[in-house]
Amino acid sequence: MTLATDIRSAREAAGLTRQRVAELAGLSLTTVRNAERGRSDPRNSTVEAIHAAIASLTPHSKTATPRATDARAARLKGGG
Repeated sequence: MTLATDIRSAREAAGLTRQRVAELAGLSLTTVRNAERGRSDPRNSTVEAIHAAIASLTPHSKTATPRATDARAARLKGGG
Protein backbone atom coordinates (compact mmCIF):
# COMPACT_ATOMS: atom_id res chain seq x y z
CA MET A 1 0.00 0.00 0.00
CA THR A 2 1.08 3.53 -0.66
CA LEU A 3 0.58 6.48 1.63
CA ALA A 4 -2.11 7.79 -0.74
CA THR A 5 -3.94 4.47 -0.59
CA ASP A 6 -3.67 4.39 3.21
CA ILE A 7 -5.16 7.86 3.52
CA ARG A 8 -8.07 7.09 1.20
CA SER A 9 -8.77 3.70 2.79
CA ALA A 10 -8.83 5.19 6.28
CA ARG A 11 -11.16 8.00 5.21
CA GLU A 12 -13.54 5.65 3.44
CA ALA A 13 -13.53 3.19 6.35
CA ALA A 14 -14.52 6.07 8.63
CA GLY A 15 -17.34 7.03 6.26
CA LEU A 16 -16.02 10.55 5.79
CA THR A 17 -15.95 12.72 2.70
CA ARG A 18 -12.77 14.45 1.59
CA GLN A 19 -14.47 17.76 2.35
CA ARG A 20 -15.23 16.71 5.94
CA VAL A 21 -11.67 15.50 6.51
CA ALA A 22 -10.35 18.79 5.12
CA GLU A 23 -12.60 20.77 7.46
CA LEU A 24 -11.63 18.71 10.51
CA ALA A 25 -7.93 18.82 9.63
CA GLY A 26 -7.88 22.53 8.83
CA LEU A 27 -6.65 21.80 5.32
CA SER A 28 -7.91 22.66 1.89
CA LEU A 29 -9.95 20.15 -0.06
CA THR A 30 -7.27 20.28 -2.76
CA THR A 31 -4.59 19.25 -0.25
CA VAL A 32 -6.59 16.24 0.93
CA ARG A 33 -7.51 15.29 -2.64
CA ASN A 34 -3.90 15.49 -3.81
CA ALA A 35 -2.66 13.47 -0.84
CA GLU A 36 -5.20 10.72 -1.61
CA ARG A 37 -4.40 10.66 -5.30
CA GLY A 38 -0.65 10.60 -4.78
CA ARG A 39 -0.28 13.86 -6.69
CA SER A 40 1.76 15.38 -3.94
CA ASP A 41 4.27 14.26 -1.35
CA PRO A 42 2.49 15.62 1.72
CA ARG A 43 4.41 16.97 4.68
CA ASN A 44 4.34 14.90 7.84
CA SER A 45 2.25 17.64 9.46
CA THR A 46 -0.36 17.24 6.70
CA VAL A 47 -0.47 13.48 7.13
CA GLU A 48 -0.75 13.87 10.90
CA ALA A 49 -3.60 16.41 10.52
CA ILE A 50 -5.49 14.06 8.20
CA HIS A 51 -4.94 11.15 10.58
CA ALA A 52 -6.08 13.18 13.58
CA ALA A 53 -9.21 14.32 11.72
CA ILE A 54 -10.16 10.74 10.85
CA ALA A 55 -9.25 9.38 14.28
CA SER A 56 -11.24 12.12 16.03
CA LEU A 57 -14.47 10.62 14.72
CA THR A 58 -13.41 6.98 14.93
CA PRO A 59 -11.98 6.46 18.42
CA HIS A 60 -11.52 2.73 17.88
CA SER A 61 -10.30 3.06 14.32
CA LYS A 62 -7.73 0.81 12.78
CA THR A 63 -6.08 3.70 10.95
CA ALA A 64 -2.34 4.03 11.18
CA THR A 65 -0.82 5.71 14.19
CA PRO A 66 1.03 8.96 13.57
CA ARG A 67 4.35 7.18 14.13
CA ALA A 68 3.52 4.52 11.52
CA THR A 69 2.31 7.24 9.18
CA ASP A 70 5.60 9.11 9.60
CA ALA A 71 7.51 5.93 8.74
CA ARG A 72 5.48 5.46 5.56
CA ALA A 73 6.00 9.09 4.60
CA ALA A 74 9.75 8.74 5.16
CA ARG A 75 9.82 5.59 3.03
CA LEU A 76 8.05 7.40 0.20
CA LYS A 77 10.54 10.23 0.43
CA GLY A 78 13.41 7.75 0.17
CA GLY A 79 14.42 8.07 3.79
CA GLY A 80 13.90 4.52 4.88
